[in-house]
Amino acid sequence: MLSIKKLNELSRKSRQNGKSKPNRFTPLHPRSPLARFWRRRLEEGRDLKILIVSRNSETGTGKSTLGVWLAKSFDPEWNAREKSALDIYEYISRYNSLPEGSALLFDEGWQADNRRSLSDINVLLSHFWQACRVRQICSILTLPSISTLDKRIIELSDFVITVWKRGEAMARRVNVGEFDHKIWLEDFHALEFPNLDWLEDMEILRQKKEKLLQRLVERAKEITQAKENMEEIEEKKKPEA
Repeated sequence: MLSIKKLNELSRKSRQNGKSKPNRFTPLHPRSPLARFWRRRLEEGRDLKILIVSRNSETGTGKSTLGVWLAKSFDPEWNAREKSALDIYEYISRYNSLPEGSALLFDEGWQADNRRSLSDINVLLSHFWQACRVRQICSILTLPSISTLDKRIIELSDFVITVWKRGEAMARRVNVGEFDHKIWLEDFHALEFPNLDWLEDMEILRQKKEKLLQRLVERAKEITQAKENMEEIEEKKKPEA
């Protein structure tokens, strides 16, 4: 595990204007507010839950890149093969098996789970988060907009990080009114994150997404074929003129 001194050295030497030196990972500075918040959670024996979204629900802004960067910054042992998930079942399974102090990236594929409706996934995730608070796991969820989430999931989150454009984002603390239970987001601090296209974990994540997309395409074909078969059967049932 990298020491605070080593993390400081890496951060000072390589990050500039949100970009890092090629082929060298630059973690979030350990003295940044978000890094300190994570360490406090570890000391308290509690989880950390982060939602990463895009401004105006835009795609291709680097949400996954930011998620990977934070995961590797919080958990030096993080890797995409063992500590990332693309659907709710994989997320829950990995959460329960990871050691304390791990980061778990739940990338956008969770919205596309064809086994459950979005409302079912929201209910399952909110119930799971209510039950699991003290495993010292940092859950990082990426999605286009928090509007797709149930209010309870947002209430259970610690931060919403909005990506303004590639390399720039704003972290906001989630607050919930004590009496009216209204949610508001309070600016916490700005983030500049590097381009990680060269990182092997990014390629692994891309391949996992491609496999998920292929499964969804195959599922769509099955549904279309089943519909066509039903239409053919109904057509045959019609009496001849």
